[in-house]
Amino acid sequence: MASNDVAGTRLNELIQQLRDIGGIDLAAVVGNDGLLLACSAAEGIDGEAVGAVSASGLLVAEALGRELERGGITQTTLEYEDGIVLLTPLDADVALLVLAQPDANLGRLRLLTRRARGELLRAVSAYVLWPGTAAEGTDAESPQGDAQTAANEPSPQQHG
Repeated sequence: MASNDVAGTRLNELIQQLRDIGGIDLAAVVGNDGLLLACSAAEGIDGEAVGAVSASGLLVAEALGRELERGGITQTTLEYEDGIVLLTPLDADVALLVLAQPDANLGRLRLLTRRARGELLRAVSAYVLWPGTAAEGTDAESPQGDAQTAANEPSPQQHG
């Protein structure tokens, strides 16, 4: 249990570091089912509600890419009158969600979220006991392996 607590703490630290960047109102890791793994949000923002709807948005973006034969999604950027939404898949099961203020530097946000991807994926893999892995308390690796491998291989749970 202690190693899972450490992994969860590391995931929350990474999310908080993103949230501390100026102009970001919410940073979260959300499952493709809409459930939050970690979240840091400004006062008045319901992270659970935002996470739930973001999963649907990511599915729509993925379907659009397939329909237009543009390949898999690497990042979705939605610009609204009152802010920016960035969705960055970490693997087939989880994504990084960032809500930013409308005057945030979009290029910088995209760069920072892409740079954070590998470390976030490692933290998620350490925190979540993936199906088929050894029971808690063993030193088994997650099936994703390192971040580079995980970017190119499907995870154990494919939803679709």
